[in-house]
Amino acid sequence: MKLLKRLLLIFGVFIVLAIGIVLAIPFLFKDELVALVKEQVNANLKATADFSDVDISLLRSFPHLSVSLQDFSLVWQDVFEGVHLATAQNAAVTIDIRSFFGANKPIEIRKVALAKPAINILVLEDGTANYDIALPAEDTTATEEPVSDMVIALQSYMLTDASIRYQDKSTQTDVEIKGLNHTGKGDFTLTQYDLDTHTDIADMTVEMEGISYLKHAQLNLDAIFNIDAEKSLYVFKDNELTVNALVLQADGSVQLLEEDIVMDLQFKAPGSDFRSLWSLIPNAYTADYANVDIAGTFRLEGLVKGTYNETTYPAFRIQTKVENGKVKYPDLPLGISNIRAFLDVNSPSSDLDDMQIKGENIGLVIDKDPFEANFSVRTPISDPDVKANVAGTIDLAKWGKAFPLDGVQEMAGIITADINMDTRLSTIEKEQYEQVKMSGDAAIENLRYLADGLPLVVINRAVTHFTPQRVVVDEFSSQLGKSDLSASGHIDNILAYISPEKTMKGAFKVHTNYFFADEWMTAEESTTPVPSEAPSATTEIFDRFDFSLMRLPVKSSMMYMKSPMLL
Repeated sequence: MKLLKRLLLIFGVFIVLAIGIVLAIPFLFKDELVALVKEQVNANLKATADFSDVDISLLRSFPHLSVSLQDFSLVWQDVFEGVHLATAQNAAVTIDIRSFFGANKPIEIRKVALAKPAINILVLEDGTANYDIALPAEDTTATEEPVSDMVIALQSYMLTDASIRYQDKSTQTDVEIKGLNHTGKGDFTLTQYDLDTHTDIADMTVEMEGISYLKHAQLNLDAIFNIDAEKSLYVFKDNELTVNALVLQADGSVQLLEEDIVMDLQFKAPGSDFRSLWSLIPNAYTADYANVDIAGTFRLEGLVKGTYNETTYPAFRIQTKVENGKVKYPDLPLGISNIRAFLDVNSPSSDLDDMQIKGENIGLVIDKDPFEANFSVRTPISDPDVKANVAGTIDLAKWGKAFPLDGVQEMAGIITADINMDTRLSTIEKEQYEQVKMSGDAAIENLRYLADGLPLVVINRAVTHFTPQRVVVDEFSSQLGKSDLSASGHIDNILAYISPEKTMKGAFKVHTNYFFADEWMTAEESTTPVPSEAPSATTEIFDRFDFSLMRLPVKSSMMYMKSPMLL
């Protein structure tokens, strides 16, 4: 019995000593570890990584070492000096403790977790990006003794409550994500493995060239990718993406080569409820969306197949069809009925000029006002060949009573259109007007629009007349905030707007008694500092428009602006 007590005492002392050593090691080597982490991270970056404090533990992820960086930040040193690429309330890294032992043995990072990270990506007009922070091999400082490298041997990673802002000034793209949670699990040490991911986003807004494609959308993605690291091949396995109420599924593969991205993807919406498609429209997905009376069916499917690089595009096709749609919001007096559309975008080769765009039986009715349209476009790059007809009336006051308009304080006015077109750009340019079929009128009467952050826009009257020779703006009379503006003129080749290789030509007479430009120069929403010595843009604003403008000589005519502005 005494022997057993002694053995237990010895074992207890051993356990206490072992725990004491485990607890003491992080404190004994804390300064060395902090210096090593900063040295390793900053040695190969154009940006500076920093943190306010570090917490080191062996117990949290035993038998591995857990290093938690408080108030982590990654800030540019050069072109984007002062721009925060990334910050995080906490950045936790799990390191294989065995990698600290042995000469020149690389440090193995096995797990990364970021709490409340804020990632800010900025691309300038010339394509310079602030995420390009890795130094070229020749720029790394040579040392007499080899410096230990870091090896990514991840088993999992995690982002919690992240926010991301992506601003690309070269493509006028702005993406803002809030409330992002993402996890990924897989054995990154293998050359071929499955990456199991889960992503949910509370709020996502996507804008391109001033057009909102998603507005405060909610997303959820469960996806498994089979990754072949040697071939840079990513194969989609089980996956499901939910955007608001729309569920999408995709299959296929993406391969990242040195200069090319090779894609073979198919996607579809497995459901057929129009409710899910309607939820994608900006402002349509309201808090009480479950109570909105929505009926109708829809179909959505598509594919992308081929190589993408700076000069080549893959073939792709997207088809969607809506039938018998109707929408009635419970707190709005009017509904939208007879919603229908068939859209087919088919680009069968790498040449975008082979693309055919077709829209058939497009229409809806608000109250008793119908709107209908059909169109098709061929050879959109070299010589746009367009067939289209648009007919109907849109009463903006009724639209505001049928559709939720977040941030809009006032909207009224009547828009009417009755336009027919069947011609191609080359026929107009050759002045073969006897072969041009283009006629009709479009008009705006008493339009008033007031939205948050914008002055009141009033278009008293705008009348446009379509002829085989040109599109004539007979009258345009408006009050834009404090500014008055009236104009008349014509556009000689309206179809040039479709082709990125053509220039639209025309002539206008413009008159204003007073134009206050400052109220239209909105402050940049983002607080991101722009580099003071950023490279200048290589493209001109409105470089596809060639309009001769004549300002009518009126004594009282004046223009007032305190800030520089391109006019």
